[in-house]
Amino acid sequence: MFSKQTNVDYEGYFLETEDEIEEFLNAFGISPIETNSIIDLGKIPSEVQEKMAIQEFINGLKVDFPTSEMMSEAARTIENRAYNHIEYIVTNPDQKIIDWTNMEYTLFRALEYARYGEIITKGFQSVAIKRNLFKILSMKAIQYADQEMENGWIYLSDLEQCREGLFVGWNCDNTYLHKNYDRDEENRNRKKLEQAEDIFDYYEIAPFSYHPLFPAEPIGSIDMTGWVIESAEKYSKPVVAVSAAKYFEYEENDKWKILQNYNYQNRETDYMEQDVSAPLRNSWGMLDLFSYLGDEKAKAVVIDNPKMIMEQIELQNPFGDRHIYPLADGGSQTLHDISFSRAHELYGKVLPVQVSSRIEKELSGICDSAHDGLFLLMKEFVEKTGITGEPHCFRGSSNHSFVAYLCGITAINPLQAHYRCAECQYSDFETDAFC
Repeated sequence: MFSKQTNVDYEGYFLETEDEIEEFLNAFGISPIETNSIIDLGKIPSEVQEKMAIQEFINGLKVDFPTSEMMSEAARTIENRAYNHIEYIVTNPDQKIIDWTNMEYTLFRALEYARYGEIITKGFQSVAIKRNLFKILSMKAIQYADQEMENGWIYLSDLEQCREGLFVGWNCDNTYLHKNYDRDEENRNRKKLEQAEDIFDYYEIAPFSYHPLFPAEPIGSIDMTGWVIESAEKYSKPVVAVSAAKYFEYEENDKWKILQNYNYQNRETDYMEQDVSAPLRNSWGMLDLFSYLGDEKAKAVVIDNPKMIMEQIELQNPFGDRHIYPLADGGSQTLHDISFSRAHELYGKVLPVQVSSRIEKELSGICDSAHDGLFLLMKEFVEKTGITGEPHCFRGSSNHSFVAYLCGITAINPLQAHYRCAECQYSDFETDAFC
């Protein structure tokens, strides 16, 4: 197809596929037998003329976004050119104004997508990613709180529902496939791998000097590593070598073992009797540890694959540039009621001005900054840890908050030194009186 640019200049285009040819013919409203001739532009459908005119306008711009006047003028020109109802200016001016307005909106959206389409798309995608990530973290912290699950574990069924946009790795440390690995049950291992193939994007392996399944049997860890690599190659999954570091220096090994024995008192393994270590290692140290795989595979799992994964991951700030606090329906009123109810229990029906003014002042600041949900959450947390007997402490503004004291979050009354009778609620902030 030749397109005349000037009296002496023409541009040529090749249509290579049947779909391209059919799309071209449909755009100009011609049949195959009408080729090899000059195309009558009057046969082009109005919708196609509109798209062509919009694209022509966008391509000719010298700035990212033109002025409103330029956009309005271009929209009127495109609408008149594509739909050719100039007579409406006289016969139906209201309809013409509506048509121009709709065209200006269409032109704006087309220009917006041409300039920022990729950013807009990624923006929506990042929202979905954050939503799924927060949902998983919330399920772990709240939904699973009363269930006896190991730290960091979630149900695979829940993970599958929040899978979009997340890059999921099989942790090398005592997780799904490790739990289900059996060197004597090849069929069982194969079935578990087939189930995991759609779940994980990459697999991890750790040095056999640290492995919870085979702490005293290096050959067991090597068998596991070989099985992982073989499985990864079968399902085209990258394998990443991690140091499973628990501390920086080798000198800290005994401290870590003592801590492990304390954390896992119900397990039969005595870490102090095992030849295990988990220090932070550099690349050369990792290459040396995985040298039994051969130089090529060792370099792949230690250097090449981690680099490849890093380049695929887009950095995300889950919270943006602002603080996001928990929200509670009616949180402000709930916190107000709790605070004054407890204050009346302590100071009587008529509150001293020092008490009432302090509560009002604090509640105003707390609720205006949307911290009411945070205080209610801390109150619930303290009540739960009080039942379970777990020690807790808070730092920051809550330590000197009278509202926090009234909610039971802190045990220290931050008001100025005063006398209060626990029997009759009499109080005196001015003297050393008593009853």
